[in-house]
Amino acid sequence: MDSLVLYIAVGAILKMPNLSSGITYNVEVNEISSFSCYTEPLDDASPKPKVIKLYLGSQNLKISCHLYNVNEEDTLENRKKLLLLYTSSGLAPTIEIFNSTYSGIFYFRMKLEESQSTWTIDIPRRNITYNTDIAPIEEWFVRFTMHHRLNMFTTEGTLLDVFREPLLQWHLGKPINSTEIDALIPDVINITVSKCPCANDVAVIALICNDTVYGIYLGVTRSGFISRETQWFNVTNSLCSLLDDDCAGLSLVNIILTNNRLIILTTLGLFISQDLRYPTGRILNFTKPSFCGFERDDYFSANVWYNVQCLANAESYEVDYISLSFNKDKTLSQVSTCFYSNDPYTEWYSCLPHRFHGGKTLSRRVVAFLIDYQQNTGIGLITVQNKALVSVYKITDHKLNRQTKFPVFWFPDPKFLPFGMFFHPGSHFLYVYGSQVWFSDDGGNTFMLLITLENEIIIKTNTCVYSHSVAFVTDKGNIFFTKAGLERYAKLTTSAHNVFNLYYDHLGSLNIISLNESVSDSLEIHLLDVITLIQEDDIGFDGPLSPQYITEQQMVFLEHIPLNAKSRSVQKSSFYGLHKGKVLQYWPSGSATIVNVFHHEYPPQYLSSVIVDVLEKFPFGSEEKNSFIHNSLSILKVSDTTRVKLQLVSEDNSSENIVSSSLNVFKSSDIEKTVVIPGFSSFLIVEVLDSLNALADATMPERVPFNKTFTSDMWFVYDFGTKNGRKWKIIVDTCRYWVQELNNLPLNAIKYLDLTQTFNFGFRVTPVNTAYPIFHMPLMKLVVGNPSIFKVKTNDYWDDTDSYTMEFSVTNNFYKQGKSSMAVILTKASLVCDVSTIVLTVKSGCSYSKSMHYISPVSISAQSWLHGDPKDPYGFKLLKQLPVNYRPPSKLGIAVPLTDNFYNADPSKPRMRDYFAGSKIYTPTSACEDDDVEGFYQELEETLIQSSTYTILMGDFNVKVEEGEKQSCLLRARFMFTVKEEKKVLCMANRRHQPVAFDEAILKENISREDWSLLNDCDDDYENFTDLKGGININGERLNHLRFTDDIVLIAKNTAQLERMLKELNTKSSKVGLKMNQFFRSRMEVLVKNEVRVNGGRDPSQSSQVVEALTSDVVQVPALPALEQGLEHVIPTSHNSGAYKQCANKSTRAECNCNDNEKLSFFVAFSDCKEKALRMKYPVIRLPVHFRVDSENEYTPLVSPFFVTVTEVNHRTNWEVAGTNETPSMLKMRAYLADKLNITLYNPEGLALNIYGSELFHFRVATIPGVSFCNLLDEFQIYVDEAPLAFPGQYLVSTVTAVLVGGIIFVIFMMQIYEINIWNKVKSKVRKKNKVSVSETSATVTSTSS
Repeated sequence: MDSLVLYIAVGAILKMPNLSSGITYNVEVNEISSFSCYTEPLDDASPKPKVIKLYLGSQNLKISCHLYNVNEEDTLENRKKLLLLYTSSGLAPTIEIFNSTYSGIFYFRMKLEESQSTWTIDIPRRNITYNTDIAPIEEWFVRFTMHHRLNMFTTEGTLLDVFREPLLQWHLGKPINSTEIDALIPDVINITVSKCPCANDVAVIALICNDTVYGIYLGVTRSGFISRETQWFNVTNSLCSLLDDDCAGLSLVNIILTNNRLIILTTLGLFISQDLRYPTGRILNFTKPSFCGFERDDYFSANVWYNVQCLANAESYEVDYISLSFNKDKTLSQVSTCFYSNDPYTEWYSCLPHRFHGGKTLSRRVVAFLIDYQQNTGIGLITVQNKALVSVYKITDHKLNRQTKFPVFWFPDPKFLPFGMFFHPGSHFLYVYGSQVWFSDDGGNTFMLLITLENEIIIKTNTCVYSHSVAFVTDKGNIFFTKAGLERYAKLTTSAHNVFNLYYDHLGSLNIISLNESVSDSLEIHLLDVITLIQEDDIGFDGPLSPQYITEQQMVFLEHIPLNAKSRSVQKSSFYGLHKGKVLQYWPSGSATIVNVFHHEYPPQYLSSVIVDVLEKFPFGSEEKNSFIHNSLSILKVSDTTRVKLQLVSEDNSSENIVSSSLNVFKSSDIEKTVVIPGFSSFLIVEVLDSLNALADATMPERVPFNKTFTSDMWFVYDFGTKNGRKWKIIVDTCRYWVQELNNLPLNAIKYLDLTQTFNFGFRVTPVNTAYPIFHMPLMKLVVGNPSIFKVKTNDYWDDTDSYTMEFSVTNNFYKQGKSSMAVILTKASLVCDVSTIVLTVKSGCSYSKSMHYISPVSISAQSWLHGDPKDPYGFKLLKQLPVNYRPPSKLGIAVPLTDNFYNADPSKPRMRDYFAGSKIYTPTSACEDDDVEGFYQELEETLIQSSTYTILMGDFNVKVEEGEKQSCLLRARFMFTVKEEKKVLCMANRRHQPVAFDEAILKENISREDWSLLNDCDDDYENFTDLKGGININGERLNHLRFTDDIVLIAKNTAQLERMLKELNTKSSKVGLKMNQFFRSRMEVLVKNEVRVNGGRDPSQSSQVVEALTSDVVQVPALPALEQGLEHVIPTSHNSGAYKQCANKSTRAECNCNDNEKLSFFVAFSDCKEKALRMKYPVIRLPVHFRVDSENEYTPLVSPFFVTVTEVNHRTNWEVAGTNETPSMLKMRAYLADKLNITLYNPEGLALNIYGSELFHFRVATIPGVSFCNLLDEFQIYVDEAPLAFPGQYLVSTVTAVLVGGIIFVIFMMQIYEINIWNKVKSKVRKKNKVSVSETSATVTSTSS
């Protein structure tokens, strides 16, 4: 016996699924403790929020948390007690911050101080996000967890970046207080709410009033309305200003909040806000597109439609669309009755499809129109002659094709009244709603019926991206609930409010929003407990059911006509779509899941039936209440009726029909009970004739065993009737499926799929609490939103743990960018399951985590880079400390740096090597030939002595036509110089790239015909710019400006003349609708140039020449506000070249705010912060260069076909590529791309460099396009030290040394030949000087004696 128990225990353990890998959902955990966390400072006495909503501003994220028992009062004493308990045990919570593309874990401080009641954490903003621009950004989810023994405390919340969220940076109109809103409440007839696509806690609520009140009143929340901080605005004046102040009858119809704009549909037209990403500090402005032929009454029945998508980190192909449908027949004065447009909504297209039925004139009304972003189609919900249909059209260049993509889908029920249509956000599930609800998972090709309503119609919907929930509201206030992708639904409740709306916050909580004068912000929020509501709702009915076995695990329950009914024709089935997916539960035990619902005419006494999967066996009728089961049973045929007779027969004497006991007979209480005979039809007892006979209706008339007798052990009884009281009910089932995501991905994850990449995904479903193993059908299905862009391969199987596993791989089909949802649906999941659908989004593009990294030949830690002085085993220093304000040398010499990049910048200290005029200006030469460069610098020196100057303004004006027919005119030029002269002018005008063409003929070859014709149309406007006074005399003609595609260079005698030219240009531009580019005007530079001198030719004043001077001073035009006010001042700010980046407009290095990452970065964008570089000895020969590609914890070496190009960012030339693996494919690619890249490409395998110069070399290596959606590149720096003297210094020193040594040797040789002993002569001369005469000595002695 012990061995048997052990065997069973071991078998049970082996059958347990492995839950340690991946993330498991739907596991029921009863938690009695929860976290309360907040970012705003709260005193100990104030109540703490139970819903976690955190906010990230411009500073660090500071969070306070405490643990509380959900069954006890949350007091300060209890908080301190729990804090002491867990902190003293060495425990503190962790916080995980995540969204679809990011995940990070942070740890609270485990510190206990006196009077402390919370755990705290301070997270630097840069550790969460580096971005500070105003843009759509996903609201993060946060998960607080802490383990204690076998318990794990987990609480989820949200984190909103209020510093970047676009809507929160604006005042939508004139601020008003809640008192003014309270006065409007009696006249409010509806409420509409629109959520931010990326942050659902940020929402706009709008009031729709009756005819007695006009105006537009909006409220904005950042907390999902739960914090009572709704700000109210009156937008009426902003809209009236666009209506010439004729606002009579202005009222709201609908609002839509897109990623970048607020759309307001009113009774007087459609209004579109300015871009929310660029706040001005003023009240939000609107524009009003014109739709001719529509009156106020037309807008009453109109609606605006939007397919919600989050465009955080938007790709180039992602853009928002909205549509406007008037739901009326088109008249002769109207172009269409349906329009759609994409952001910025300046050009509108018709979405009224082409006529059906061979061009017959039929009533066609577009009820709703949506853009399918995944398949790039337009989907219209249309009524034709009161019949509803859906048509799908491919979109090309924003216009609908004439032919439909799929055959038109006609809804089969002619009584279906459509009201609207929507895509569930983030997925590809399309819902059409009205008096019925249909949904499609293939983009509108086919639909499935979900809900059928009687005498009511769905008028409102709301969705949640996180939980994939969908809620519907009818005109009678009934609220229905479903999950995206599931073919079942439930009724939640009926709202008690006449004016209300539903709202899902970011975390998935469903709220009813209504108006209430007694609260601070006039809004009453009521949280719906969805799980409790749907589990408590019994949708059973009073009518008999008759069970019929199919197998032991599957049964059919047939609904019988009520026995008191007179005719079947007046009866309606009580089983309908609402029951699908629910559980038929019997008391005291037994349950089964309703799989499908059928309505039928046969058998004649049964209205409908349901197929069920048995979860728990239903109990047989007890002998105590069903005494007749002790007898044998005979089935007899009854003439002139479809019914059968059940006759009791004694077990002892069946031939004489003697019953063994008077108690074991039929009774009136046996009516509506079902006799079940395995293998044959079941029989519902409808009438008791006498104690031994009863009439019954067979569930399967063809399987009735007439004239056969069955002993008591061959049949049994069920009681699913109502005569003795209904013992069964139909409710929503508990969650019986665990789902495990095997790749540790968050819900709604976004993955970027590059070329040559393959993503593998895996999911496992484990049935729990089921009566039988489920092997007869798959438990998951995969729905691909755009199957044409990706190749998906699936593999599904049942494993040894009785779990169903689905694995699938995704690869790119073509070199084409797009996106597709991958929805994994638990087909059998209950509506109470937390997770029943998992939607992944796959984009063909470059992942933000994919990057290329240089592999240094020397391994140096970050700490050593920043603070150390590492050396190799021979004592050679590996790092070079760069001088302050260092700029690498050029080929003109070490002391003549020409690059604009500073290294180790410090604005408070002098600029290094700022000696020569050529070093004081930025003169890129990448667009010029070497001969031109040499000639330029020779001419430069000659012009340094000239005194007169000219002023040149160079700027990227990017003029464009704002209104009118010429909306795409760009400023282009026809040049009057030769190619060589043009190149020189470009160099002197600070052009970074050589222009494509220099005259009209070449320009035409590079511009499409359509574009060129548009250019010709614009020429008249551009002639106005040539009349600007000022300029420079060249070849007898006055040159005052140069035009390069979208750039202008203005030339003037001085800055005062330049100001006048700019004013005149601005004035003439505005007359023709042109506008200067707002983004580049603040960075235009003014270069003061020397006078032009003319050389060569017969007549120096008339011959062909080039501008010869480019010297001296650099000044800057003031920033944008000064330009907008008339360009009154031009203030000199600098007399040196070179451009600071991090240190721009800073006075000290400390103000540059260089962090460690910027100091370690090799990118030229952070050169100001770079303090050290890798040091090598001269010469550097065949330096191997290796790279790796990093992508989501995957590291691969950079190899072919990722061919690369190599450049030096400071334009140094004394280096070369010494080696590369020249494979045939690389040589073919090099030849193919030679004209397109204008640079040599190399194989990264075997790549090596030779460096012949000295000091800093800054290389950039980039992959070529075509093998990846990513623009992979990386930079690295090599400082070449201990180099010989530069030419000609080394050669002069060597020559002089050689001459001196040779001369000395020659002199010594000649002295030896002629036996000249110089040394002896020198000694004799020295001796002569040292001899003393006798007379001098005697005189000295005599003098001394005396």
